[in-house]
Amino acid sequence: MYYRYWRIGNELNQNSNDTNPFRFAGEYWDSNSGTYYLRARNYNPTIGRFTQEDPHWNIRNMVFGNNPREMNSRPVPNRLAIMQSGNLYVYALNNPIKCTDPSGLMVMNVVRAVIRQVTSSPGGAAGAAVEAARTTSAPTPTVQPVITRPASVATQAAVTVAVGRSWTREDLTDSQRIFVATIAGEGIGSGSQAWQWIAHVIVNRVDHQTRWTQHTTTNAIIRHTGFDAYTQRNTEFRRAMDYLAHGNVDAFHRPIYRDLINTVIPIYYRMQNDITGGATHFYSPVSMTQRGSSPHWASAYERIPAGDIGENGWFFRFLR
Repeated sequence: MYYRYWRIGNELNQNSNDTNPFRFAGEYWDSNSGTYYLRARNYNPTIGRFTQEDPHWNIRNMVFGNNPREMNSRPVPNRLAIMQSGNLYVYALNNPIKCTDPSGLMVMNVVRAVIRQVTSSPGGAAGAAVEAARTTSAPTPTVQPVITRPASVATQAAVTVAVGRSWTREDLTDSQRIFVATIAGEGIGSGSQAWQWIAHVIVNRVDHQTRWTQHTTTNAIIRHTGFDAYTQRNTEFRRAMDYLAHGNVDAFHRPIYRDLINTVIPIYYRMQNDITGGATHFYSPVSMTQRGSSPHWASAYERIPAGDIGENGWFFRFLR
C-alpha cells in the first residue's frame, strides 16, 4: 500500500475503504473532520492551514524569538521567528515538501537534517559535529542516550534522522520510560498542553546551570526534585510504566500513551523550543489538600499565566 499527495498533504485518489488512520507525514488522519491531528493543533490539508492559531507566538517573541541574540547591546531580529509568527495558521513555513510540524508548535526541516547526516565531510567542522552527534548523542537501535544538556543543532539533526519522527514504547530507554510515566502520572487526563509544559519543566531543571547542578540527568531530576507521580508511584504512573515496559494496556489508554510518547520525547531530545518561557515548577490547585489553595513555596516564584490549564489555572499553574 502506498499513498500519493499534493504538496500540502491532500491525498490523491483516496480509497474510501482504506481504514489506515496514519497518512500524510505519518500523522493521524481524522476522516470525520478532514484534518490531521498534530498534538497541539489540527491541520487541514485541503486549505494547507492549521485550524487553530499557533499558541507559541506572542508580542514578546514574534520578532526577536525566545532567546534574542544581541549585537552592539541591541537585540537582533530572528528571521525564523518572524517567518513563523507572521501567519499563525501556516503549516511548515508553507513548504511541507522540506518541512514538517509533528507537534503543531515547531517546524522541523527534515531535508536539511538528512543532508547534514549524509553529505557532511568527516574532515570538516560540520562533519565533525555530526560525527560527534552520531557517537555521543544519537540513538541506535540497541543503545540510546540520556541527554543531559541542550543538544547542538548538529546533534538535533542527527537525532532527528536516527530516531525518526515517530516513537513507540519499544524505542524508549529506561530513563525515557520514567520520563513519560512521570508526565502521565502528573497529568495524563489534562491533554497535550499539560504534557508539553510538564516535560519542559523536567528538562528545564536538567538544563538549569545553578539551582540543580548536582542533578544532570532526567532520572536524577525526577527522583530527587519533587515529582509526586514518581515518588508516590501513583496509579497513573504505575499504569503507564506497565504499558511502557511490558505493553500491558487497555484499548482506551493505548492511543493516549502513543500520543503522549510522541508529544514529549521530542522535548526530551530538545527538538522543540521551550514554550514555557523557562518554567521550572508547577502545581495543581484542584489536587491540594485545601482545594484551590497554593503550596507554601509558590510565592517565591513567578506565575506564568500562559501555562494555566483550566479556568484561572484550576488544574495546573506553572511558575519560574
